[in-house]
Amino acid sequence: GVILAEEEQLRFEELPAPVKEAHRLSRFSKATVMGVERLTRNGNTSYEVQVGTARGLREVVYDERGAVLDAGDGPSR
Repeated sequence: GVILAEEEQLRFEELPAPVKEAHRLSRFSKATVMGVERLTRNGNTSYEVQVGTARGLREVVYDERGAVLDAGDGPSR
């Protein structure tokens, strides 16, 4: 079989510097980080930062350069 996607749990400190910096500058910078994952799909790597907010759990997705791919506006899965 072919692996379509691979997820790996990380600690916030293990994120690439551009992703950490982007998160520190985001509107979720003060939210509690609940989890971090590196997702590799079709050779592309993204980073999911799950944060606890007053409105519930949100998931912000960044690319390797720290650009926001998903701003966490919808409910987390």
